[in-house]
Amino acid sequence: MQRNYGIDLLRIISMIMIPMLHILGLGGLLENSDFMSEHYCYLWLLETGAYCAVNCFALISGYVGYSSNFKYANIIYLYIHIVFYNLPASIIYTTIKSGGGITLVANVAKAMFPICYRNYWYFNSYFCMFFFIPVMNYILQNISKKQLDMLMISIIIIFIILPTLFYYDIADSNNGYSTIWLSVMYLLGGYIRKNEINKKYKNMQMFFVYIGCVFGSWVFKILIENITKFFCGEAMFGDYLIKYTSPTIVMCSVSLLILFANINIEEKMRKIISAFASVTFGVYIIHFEPFTFRSVLNDAFVGYLSFSPLFTCL
Repeated sequence: MQRNYGIDLLRIISMIMIPMLHILGLGGLLENSDFMSEHYCYLWLLETGAYCAVNCFALISGYVGYSSNFKYANIIYLYIHIVFYNLPASIIYTTIKSGGGITLVANVAKAMFPICYRNYWYFNSYFCMFFFIPVMNYILQNISKKQLDMLMISIIIIFIILPTLFYYDIADSNNGYSTIWLSVMYLLGGYIRKNEINKKYKNMQMFFVYIGCVFGSWVFKILIENITKFFCGEAMFGDYLIKYTSPTIVMCSVSLLILFANINIEEKMRKIISAFASVTFGVYIIHFEPFTFRSVLNDAFVGYLSFSPLFTCL
């Protein structure tokens, strides 16, 4: 299969978006900005624009994996990566904090067996999904077009439309933080690849779909929070369209996948993009390393709220 460097570029951009989400969230910017202040509105616009990053990664897995040779060794490679970065960090952190022998043993165990302790929720969910990829690929490759269309319609209704409509996770997908949701996105990515849906739309169309969905989700949040604050005394339902399973967020990720799948990367840029794309998983591991995530990022960026909204967003 010929490598799609546009998809590699989307990997890189998605990995830039994920630290942005963590800085806005765990970094304390969103929680500590005054309700409906300029900071609040602008920062939530950034949050909304980046929220599709996780969906993008799962869609890419299906888009690329649908026609790739499946190798069980790949999951071992990823697991070793996790332990390689996690184990030294655990030992160093415990030593600095002067943890006792029991603490050190416990933290080393967590680093050696990240699946058991759910240190990385995305990797945990992907790990469980990984072993079902051959089955999903078989479904994508062998059932009839009519059956596949009906499967995708059913998935969209059950996992996206109904949970949003009733504001209740009826499919138990944990609002996207789960194996089942990554599987849904994998199937959707594979469906897009099989039917070459990216060839049916122009890049500008997909760009405006992305912008429209981001802006629509953000405007709805601002409006519904103002309305509920006025009538109920507290802002509610702000996450109605800002969650992984939201139709608008899913459309954001799908539009970006189609857009970047169509991008023709110049020869001189391919090696650079390929090199950066190959380390995106490492960036995720380092950035999401449990001790760094909890100790370093926690409220680390609150001070930036003293600057102008534009400077804070930049």
